[in-house]
Amino acid sequence: STLKIFRISREYPSESQVASIVLPSLPDGLEILDMSSLEGYGKLPIRLPSSLITLELPENVRDGIGELPSSLERLNLGSSFNQPLPRLPADLQVLIMGNEFNQIIPRLPTGLKVLTMGENFNHALPKLPAGMRVLNLGNRYNQELPSELPRSLIRLDLGGVFFNHPLPMQLPIGLQFLKLSYLFEQELPRELPPGLETLVLGDRFFDDDEKRVIPKLPENLRCLDMGNGRYYQQIPKLPVSLKKLYLGRVFQGVLPDVLPPT
Repeated sequence: STLKIFRISREYPSESQVASIVLPSLPDGLEILDMSSLEGYGKLPIRLPSSLITLELPENVRDGIGELPSSLERLNLGSSFNQPLPRLPADLQVLIMGNEFNQIIPRLPTGLKVLTMGENFNHALPKLPAGMRVLNLGNRYNQELPSELPRSLIRLDLGGVFFNHPLPMQLPIGLQFLKLSYLFEQELPRELPPGLETLVLGDRFFDDDEKRVIPKLPENLRCLDMGNGRYYQQIPKLPVSLKKLYLGRVFQGVLPDVLPPT
């Protein structure tokens, strides 16, 4: 039988051996190479198996990686990786950047479904694939988003801190999760997607405008997080579907007379 999965645990090798690890030639037929638990590692094999579907790099790979197999569907860069990427396979579905990665990506694969940035990435993105479903920005990301987001997008996380650019006037109709960054102070679209289930506002969202109000909330909203900014206005009517409401530390607004029964 052919080896399908090669996963290296954190316990191997010992600390004294970490710097000198060299993987052997990997067999054709291997589908998963997972080294994400390793705290240190030297170099990847020159040739990766053409059958590889998942590649999880260890924490401390700093050298570049060669040509990626066309079969690859998931690529997780190690936390220290910061080298230009080779051409990404057209069928790649998941790309997870490490915290140190900050290289220009000239083109995203047409099949990409999930893009998660690391801590330091701050380059403008190319056109987003039409079928993308999840976009998670990193803490330092502060570039304008494309004027049109993919209609298939269900999750948009604007990162933890710096993003502060206007959102498209119309958000994807199927969006279910929207989280604003800490410094986000732009207006939200007048109409939020009807299927939105979670809305997380940033701590600075209300700070620059005491009269700013929340737009009408979708009927399917289940979670509303007001952030920790100062909110002085009346909270709009809450959807009957709402299950969680988080108020900030300095909330000074007015709650509706009737809270949802759920």
